[in-house]
Amino acid sequence: YSSLFTYLLIFFSNEHVLNPQRMNNIFVGFLISSSNERALWTLMNGKIRKKLKIIPKNIVWGGQNGSVYESLKGDFMKPAVKTVNKLVSQTSLQVAVYTGQLDIIVNTLGTLKWVSTLDIYGKYSKVDRQPFPCPQQIKNTCGFVKTFKNFSMFWIMNAGHMVPKDNGAAGLEMVKRILRITKKQK
Repeated sequence: YSSLFTYLLIFFSNEHVLNPQRMNNIFVGFLISSSNERALWTLMNGKIRKKLKIIPKNIVWGGQNGSVYESLKGDFMKPAVKTVNKLVSQTSLQVAVYTGQLDIIVNTLGTLKWVSTLDIYGKYSKVDRQPFPCPQQIKNTCGFVKTFKNFSMFWIMNAGHMVPKDNGAAGLEMVKRILRITKKQK
């Protein structure tokens, strides 16, 4: 993709219409044209839309969106540790954190580092991490989970930043486990 991006950058620079938003839309359009992205687009705008029965007809799912990014950019990279700590220590809400084993954007070591700052960490650290299988996969272990009271951390194997896309079976199994944990607490 980097060579394509370089080509587009040169093309638009030569055309004197270098516009980051336009570049983003075209680059994202190219990414969606790949077979995996097209399949995800088809799934989200097809079966998922029909199953949910709540998505307005004028709303179409897409990967990246410049206007959404612009609206939310003030919220990116803000620490949430104090909020998570309060939810874990002062409420009965089930709090789940997950990390893709191959994520280079929000890496597992960084996630473990901020989890170690939680008030419950002393007791949480003594709990063993448990492997979990994915019934849809041939390989036995698709992830690990560690739970103490209302806090769980999931390590998802063979996945990067986009767990549902990279290892959908593990992501689904994680959601099922979160729902079971929540149901047990009630």
